[in-house]
Amino acid sequence: MDDRRSFLRTLKNGVLGLGVTVIAASLPLEVLADWNFDHVVLEFVPFSEFNPPACDPFELPPAIYPVVHQGIYPGISRSPIENRSRFLDTLTTDARALGYDALDLLTPHDAVYLAARLTAEKLSYIGEKELTEAREDYARAKKKRDDAHAQLQKACIRLAIAPDNRTSIESVVAHHGMYVAAEQDSLDAIYSHTLARLRAAFETEFAGRGIFYDKAPDVLYNGEKPLVCRQYASVAAAVFETLKPSIPSVSNVVMTTHRTHALAHLWDQASGVYRRGKDIIVQLSFVEPTWLDSPDGETYIDALDEIHMGKNYSLLKKQTEDAAADSGLPVLIRGL
Repeated sequence: MDDRRSFLRTLKNGVLGLGVTVIAASLPLEVLADWNFDHVVLEFVPFSEFNPPACDPFELPPAIYPVVHQGIYPGISRSPIENRSRFLDTLTTDARALGYDALDLLTPHDAVYLAARLTAEKLSYIGEKELTEAREDYARAKKKRDDAHAQLQKACIRLAIAPDNRTSIESVVAHHGMYVAAEQDSLDAIYSHTLARLRAAFETEFAGRGIFYDKAPDVLYNGEKPLVCRQYASVAAAVFETLKPSIPSVSNVVMTTHRTHALAHLWDQASGVYRRGKDIIVQLSFVEPTWLDSPDGETYIDALDEIHMGKNYSLLKKQTEDAAADSGLPVLIRGL
């Protein structure tokens, strides 16, 4: 299989001037003819441009089905939703709280974004509570240190302009100097204490369950336990799946998990499938729900970048070419 896949990756018409990579078909022609299409086009777009046209769902060739419904590089399998109707009620209420009153008017882009945002708003990352408290402690300690430093500066100025009172002023300077040092020590202690608390949080949460902690996504969504990226990605996909029947524009859109090679990090793949002439188009984009609720989270929502996909998208290119070659279909890859 690896030899055939490697051969098919090199059996391209190259990277054409339009940035199109061509993977040759290996299935028999009579099989291809049954599907009545010329190419499957895997079209990668930034998340801001993800808006595949709505169309009635149609049967995909089985060979390309996993790319859409499992992901180009599948993340994890998740437990089924336990109570879909109750989950939908919860999600609808939470969406309204975020200002999404008319789900039926959402575009595909907005629907995927909503799934990611609901997940980010609801879930808590391991260590998030400890970090928040540490930031507050640090801010208070830093203010005390800065106030002490300001008093020290004033004392130094008084010493410079009132040498006749040198002895008493020097004692004031020494006092404030020691106070500044003590407050700096407090800041250093907060840093060390935060590291220890984070380490304890990870050890506590992983004890007995490990990073592969898995429950039904609606249970995870409503739970209080801190989680990691794999659960964020899995829950976001389940949120989208649950809301999907309420959003007409996404009848042909699927959201799945995507991962790095070593499961070091997971995020989500959004795929919109439609026909353009004699081609089957799969418009693909990637979203990062894990950090979306952080102060600069909006800058990380688009996961089609070199941070996630490797320099020059090298990881994604190889994953896509492997998936295309495995399909045996005539595949065009655009946007990478």
